[in-house]
Amino acid sequence: MWGMLMDHSSIFTRSLGIAAATALALFATASFAQNGSPGIAQVPAAIRATLDGKYPGWQLYDIDAMDPGERRYCNVKPEWSSVAAGDFDGDGNTDYALLIRHNQANYALAFLKRGGGYRLYNVFPAKPADRGGANFLAITARGQTLYDVERHRTIVAKTDGVTLIFCESSVTTHFFEKGKFRTVISQD
Repeated sequence: MWGMLMDHSSIFTRSLGIAAATALALFATASFAQNGSPGIAQVPAAIRATLDGKYPGWQLYDIDAMDPGERRYCNVKPEWSSVAAGDFDGDGNTDYALLIRHNQANYALAFLKRGGGYRLYNVFPAKPADRGGANFLAITARGQTLYDVERHRTIVAKTDGVTLIFCESSVTTHFFEKGKFRTVISQD
């Protein structure tokens, strides 16, 4: 599941007419995997140690454990994940993004390689689990085009971006610029 690309034009093939509350309720009941689940083993130990220290008892979102009905409802794509890697700041180093739950809140986090370690960034504001949050993440590759819904224009990714998919509601892509992540709403 590493370095996955996604085609924003095919993210949702069905109508977005389902109420947001329904999508949020699905996320609140979704499964979360323990730290040792497949995928997390590929994340550097320094990142896991940071998570253990800052978010004791954190859990990784476990897409594979989702109910098959929920997977169909959310139109889950094989390239969607809860752990992904890319070069978010364009420095040539591998950075990581994770979806986790901690103390009944959902977090979308990025870890950018800095010297011998990683710096933590909260990509999307934490949300109480019963109020939703991103369901999946993927990587938008450098050079890929996407449509910025708010600015009404097509953009080309200058670096890899962290893409968050919210079941049946929206897609946001987050690009690291000038020391922070900037959000582009690419599906609403």
